[in-house]
Amino acid sequence: MKPTFDWSEAIGLTQQLAHIDTFHTPGKTLLLQKVKKLLNDSTNAQVAIYGEEVQTPYLVAKLEVEKPSFSLLLEGHIDVVSPDGVPHPFAARIDNGIMYGRGVCDMKGGCSAQLLAFIHAAQTPAQQGSLYLVFTSDEEYASEQIITAFEQKHIPKCDFVMIAEPTDRKICTAHKGNAWLDVEFQGKSAHASTPELGNNAIYMASTFIQKLRTHIQGYSQQKHELYGMPTMNVGCIEGGSKPNVVAPSAKICLDKRYLPQDNYENFIAEIKTLIHECQLEDPDFSAQIVEVGDWSPVILDRKNPILLEVQQSITQATGQLCELAMMDAWGEGGYIQKYDIPVIYYGPGSFKYAHTPEEQVDIKDIEAVAQGYYASILTLCFSA
Repeated sequence: MKPTFDWSEAIGLTQQLAHIDTFHTPGKTLLLQKVKKLLNDSTNAQVAIYGEEVQTPYLVAKLEVEKPSFSLLLEGHIDVVSPDGVPHPFAARIDNGIMYGRGVCDMKGGCSAQLLAFIHAAQTPAQQGSLYLVFTSDEEYASEQIITAFEQKHIPKCDFVMIAEPTDRKICTAHKGNAWLDVEFQGKSAHASTPELGNNAIYMASTFIQKLRTHIQGYSQQKHELYGMPTMNVGCIEGGSKPNVVAPSAKICLDKRYLPQDNYENFIAEIKTLIHECQLEDPDFSAQIVEVGDWSPVILDRKNPILLEVQQSITQATGQLCELAMMDAWGEGGYIQKYDIPVIYYGPGSFKYAHTPEEQVDIKDIEAVAQGYYASILTLCFSA
């Protein structure tokens, strides 16, 4: 007979985690230490915090068995974006069933659901598979800790990974890649009273941006039934020094969300083509590309048998069909998938509230997702 648990405990756990300011490093360490103590007090898991000495802490908890039939990794991040502009950001106030505050949606609600499911799994007999829990604290700005955890063998290559990003309780099987480039324009300085003696780099940037906007309209031809279409954004522009000086340099920063079958190299080629077109129209046009970063896409075959088992388990446990969906934002699964590990996202809350002053999550969703995680663990790591 399977044990019964009070899944509403996930709500209180979320409040405890959300009370801690994890935008700053001291709070990240404090929270992970709190989680470690809770796990040590309530489970027989092996728990360790790595990276404290270099202010990049992450936690790894293990419930391992000899000769495991399966290995499952639950992963989440406990860091948050800036709390600026959020009223009482770490109060974790609940009003009419909705919890408000920085991080409650992205993604302490999901982390709490994973944590409670992990604790209850440790209290459940007949474990046959190994279970791992990893909480990172750098996802919002680097996402290097999950790579370190694999590279330093703090966690093994698992059979399946579930990440608790806010997905409205749907299983997200894919997301676009995210790539950044800078385009730097080189002009010639001159006095503003004789601009013909110079070459204004801001004008170059403007010409390029207009050509880019026209180019982006063509993305509608690449629309995919499941993944939508790629997007590109000019996120910032810099250039010039004073109104009375012709700007000798300018820079724009580009963000592209590309489809899973595309890649960073094609993005670079795209921008090179646009620069070349500008040069054909203006021989004095000068620009160069600076590569900034590439964060890989995720794509999982929707016929994957493990995925279908997880979907069925969550549906049965929660009494609600767990739909399959596409995630709009990027997540750490983009790095994990590079290790040839199947990855999905499943969590409470909606991305439309993440990173906003109105960040919020329905507390019933936290409770339901905790049930969903536990059901998935039972299916994959425990005997029938």
